[in-house]
Formats: sequence, structure tokens, C-alpha cells
Amino acid sequence: MPTINRCIALVSDMDPAVDVDEISSEYDKPWNPTNPTRTSDSSVCAMNPNLNIFAEHVQKVYPHCKFATQKVQSQNNIKKNGKLYVYHDTSPVCMGWIGYGDFTVADVSKPNKFIVVSRLIRNRSYHETTWQYNMAASRSLDVTLRNVQRYLRPYSPVEIANAYGRHCAAEWYKEEHDIVYAITNKLNSIIGHDARDTLQHELVQLHKGGHIFSDPTLHTAVGELVDVVDIKKDTDNTRKTSMSMVCVSLDTSGKQRYLVCTVVNIAATTMSSRPEGKFIFDGSYTDEDLPAELMDGISTLSILEDGQYVRGVGYRHKDNLFYVARN
Repeated sequence: MPTINRCIALVSDMDPAVDVDEISSEYDKPWNPTNPTRTSDSSVCAMNPNLNIFAEHVQKVYPHCKFATQKVQSQNNIKKNGKLYVYHDTSPVCMGWIGYGDFTVADVSKPNKFIVVSRLIRNRSYHETTWQYNMAASRSLDVTLRNVQRYLRPYSPVEIANAYGRHCAAEWYKEEHDIVYAITNKLNSIIGHDARDTLQHELVQLHKGGHIFSDPTLHTAVGELVDVVDIKKDTDNTRKTSMSMVCVSLDTSGKQRYLVCTVVNIAATTMSSRPEGKFIFDGSYTDEDLPAELMDGISTLSILEDGQYVRGVGYRHKDNLFYVARN
């Protein structure tokens, strides 16, 4: 069975997904406020003691949470705007991030503040297309900790399924596009401008002589067209629109669990108004009660590369996040 991966940060739809490789700091391990790594003067929290204090209080709210920094940051940005992503090993998605500094968009520097960023926050002081729209800021640590308790929440299984469903849908659409493009390309080679005279002649010959193509080039093109049309027919018969997201995680006792959400039509997940494109939470399963269809699908997808899609089987997003095709 797949191993459990560390988290991926997806703060909100406005804040682009930050992969685990982008939230590991310059040192290899996630930063832990109870045992901070201070081997380098460039450490975020070594240069931002208020963030250190903030993180210690957050861990009192979420005793099992962990922290990680963003790998690519300029030194000036670290000094001025230290931030830490907050996550649990039991979830593939960060809850959000915390910070201490001046995170405003004003040209003039403002007083440093404690901030929490979560997809649950709606800050009307900023436009909804900016990441600050999902930010709550205060100079008071107590106020910000109340915001942490209110807004910094784990993603539900349905939220996780929707967050990564678009990647699966993109691969599903890509297969359809590639086949349709191949058919169009073959048709163009037959009925394109340069082939009109040949096509006219061959149609006459077809009518008179009974499906005999005298032009070798046209004969080859029609044969290739027949091949790709047959592929499309086979694809249409074997492609499955219903998908189940399976998120593999560990519960607090260390037992492996499978969070399952199912959508009727993965292609419709990009169309928010269509009900068949909505993921529905099926339940949480163990090795003993996970449906055999899903267990078989995960076993097959586990040998694939991240981001790989196989028709009739499903899509592997990460080593603990799969979309299994359903009958």
C-alpha cells in the first residue's frame, strides 16, 4: 500500500497550491517550535522571535500540528515577513499559514501584525482576487489566536477532493482532446485543399469500382483515419466518468484510513453549476472494509508516477491521493 506523504499547501483558491517541495525550509525537517532548529542565522524564526512565540501558542491550540517554511524566499522578505505553513501529517493539505510582519499592500510601511491566512476568511478590505482577502491581521496576539481557533481548520474530504479534482479532470479531458485532434488531423489530410482533386477522383472511383482507392497516399490516410476512429470507439466504451477520490492518511492512533469522496462525472467538476460535478463524501474506511474496487484501483495506481492518468483505472495525484475510476 502507498506510504503516507507530507502535506501539500493549498491555502485558498486565490492562493496557488504550494507543493510540499516548496514548503520545506532550508533545513530538511519541518520547524517545530518546541525544538526549533537554529543551525543557521537565516532561520525564519531565529530572525522573527514574535513568530516563534506565535507558533508556540498555535501548537497549544493544535498539539499535533507541524510547521514548514516556504523554500523560495528572499532574505529581506524573510526578515520582514516571516510566515509558517501549518499542517498535520494526517492530512495532505495545509490548514493555512501564520505570520508576523507587514503584509499590507501599501507603499508605506505599516506596523507589524500577527496574521492568519485561511480559505475560510473573507477580508472585505481587500479584493477577492488577492491572497489578503483570506487574511485576518491584528497587533494583538490574543485576538489572532481567537482567529486561529475560528478559521484555521483542517480541510474536509470533500474539500480535498475538489481541490485536486481539477488535475484529474484535466488529464481526463486531455485524452479526449488528443483523440479528437488525431481524427481531425487525419480528416484534414484527406479533405484539405491540396487533396480535393484526389478526393473527387477517388469518390468517383469508389462509386464506380466499389471502394478501391487508386491513390496510395489517400489509401494510407483513410486507413489511419479508420484506426483512430476505432481507438475513439474503444476509448468511449472504456472511459469512466465516475471517480472516487481516495485520500490515504493515518488517524491519531497511527492506523491507516481511507477518506473517500465520489463524483458522478469528473468532467463536470470544472463546471460549478452542474450537480453531477459535485463530490459527495462516502465515508472513512480501513483496510478491512474499503471496497475491493477501490483497493484494486489504488494498488494499480500506486505504481504510476505522480500526475499520471490511465484510462479506465484513474489518476494518481500524489502517493497518498488517488482518483479511482468507478463502474
